[in-house]
Amino acid sequence: VKAKWIAYYIESLERMYKEMNTRKIVTIDSVVPINWTAILVARKMNIKSWIVKSEIVSKESGRYLMPMLADKICVFGKHDKDFLIKKGIGKNRIFTAGMDIEAKKSEKLQFNKKLIVFFSHFYDDLYSYEKEEKERISKKLQEMAEKMGDCKVVIKLHPREEKNVYGKHQGITVVKDTPSAEALINKAEIVLVSTSN
Repeated sequence: VKAKWIAYYIESLERMYKEMNTRKIVTIDSVVPINWTAILVARKMNIKSWIVKSEIVSKESGRYLMPMLADKICVFGKHDKDFLIKKGIGKNRIFTAGMDIEAKKSEKLQFNKKLIVFFSHFYDDLYSYEKEEKERISKKLQEMAEKMGDCKVVIKLHPREEKNVYGKHQGITVVKDTPSAEALINKAEIVLVSTSN
């Protein structure tokens, strides 16, 4: 990021914080330049800062996205909290949110077979080809369930899908609201998606 953009961010943020009488800011990370600039300007002006759903901490990669700037840091779970504490960040600055709760939910899920989860994308009634596509997907999933007899296949509907467009197939369970996506991912041997957006 060029210096002129950082200067622009600083000037704009200082003006905005003053005009809005800002007392606290919340960002989703401290890596993107506009976000870490927002945190640094806030610190300069004695404004509290929070990172909610902070960067994923990867011990295996050898590269760390360290959310060290904010006053308070929300991380995905106990693993990330323990890791940051080992790296010298005070434990009173770190809070866990979201994933720990979902992990506890997933512990209660019981499956007699290995779990394969397919996440559906939004089905639109305007496009008939989507229904045909989803029928093909469900048949493929059924074939997978039959070939891998020790597996259970679950289709997780998109939150905006009001109906099951996959039909009923032996060996396949279709769910909408519960279990949660996070809980299913935690239990799954394989996670499949049909789109990346």
